[in-house]
Amino acid sequence: MRKARKTIIHQTFYGNREYFISVCGKKRLGNIHFRLIADDESQTVLYDNAIENFQETQLFVIQNTMKVKIELSAPHYFDDQNSECAGVQVHYNRNDP
Repeated sequence: MRKARKTIIHQTFYGNREYFISVCGKKRLGNIHFRLIADDESQTVLYDNAIENFQETQLFVIQNTMKVKIELSAPHYFDDQNSECAGVQVHYNRNDP
């Protein structure tokens, strides 16, 4: 990750599943900001971890299949010359009746 840059990951979340997202990064990056944004015309922000003091994990249930953008940034990283590593994990569990 670099100063003032965002990383976008395009993901399809399938319906009737419980998802767990986790982000982490080098300590120098500070808090990792991640948002889940509907990948459609509306671009609705579905979740923003800044609201929860940059919580690194989130658990949620998707009812209907949808395309989502996972947007990552490091708002407290101020180094113009170097980049640092960050990671994101997406896990799911089926909610079969």
